[in-house]
Amino acid sequence: MNGRWTRSSYSGASTAPTRAENHEAGLTLIWVASMLVLLLGASAFAVDLGWIYLNGARLQRAADAAALAGVVNLPAFVGEPRTTPSTEPGVTVFRSS
Repeated sequence: MNGRWTRSSYSGASTAPTRAENHEAGLTLIWVASMLVLLLGASAFAVDLGWIYLNGARLQRAADAAALAGVVNLPAFVGEPRTTPSTEPGVTVFRSS
């Protein structure tokens, strides 16, 4: 045998096709390339969704921090202004008249 697939001349020989009769040559390359493209596309989609989730969480934290920073200057009761100055450094309490 010289490395090629051949049919045997014996009775009851295998009916496997020879390389010359195989019409699927190169099909594996096309299949692997298409699966690679699909896998890369799915990974890119997952990365994009993760990025969107991360930025949404960052925006929510920024909004929460801004709301908490704004609450510092609000009076305890809406009808009654603060009468004592704040003891925190850098915080100015405005009295309503």
